[in-house]
Amino acid sequence: MENLTGKIEFMLFAEGTKSESLQPFLIDKDGNKIRVYKKDDNPFMNNYFTAFEGKSVCVSGEHSNNTFIVDSITTDIADSPTVESATNDVETDEEEKTDQGE
Repeated sequence: MENLTGKIEFMLFAEGTKSESLQPFLIDKDGNKIRVYKKDDNPFMNNYFTAFEGKSVCVSGEHSNNTFIVDSITTDIADSPTVESATNDVETDEEEKTDQGE
């Protein structure tokens, strides 16, 4: 199982084809667009992701072809190991300032 963090955005997918539709993507901190899908959700409606549109989230799941299949999603991204390690780095920087008398 893999965890990814970013913001959920609906974007045009397969423009100009019969499959053209608004699809959910996870936009990571580097601007990478990762198509996301929740198993058993209607792939043309994507109701599972509508409540998370525009929100920063952590998704858990696995890559399959060009899509990340989501098992779970949370808006509490502090639970993400990636975010926790970044937070710990900030705390370490603050501790160093305190140790230096700043």
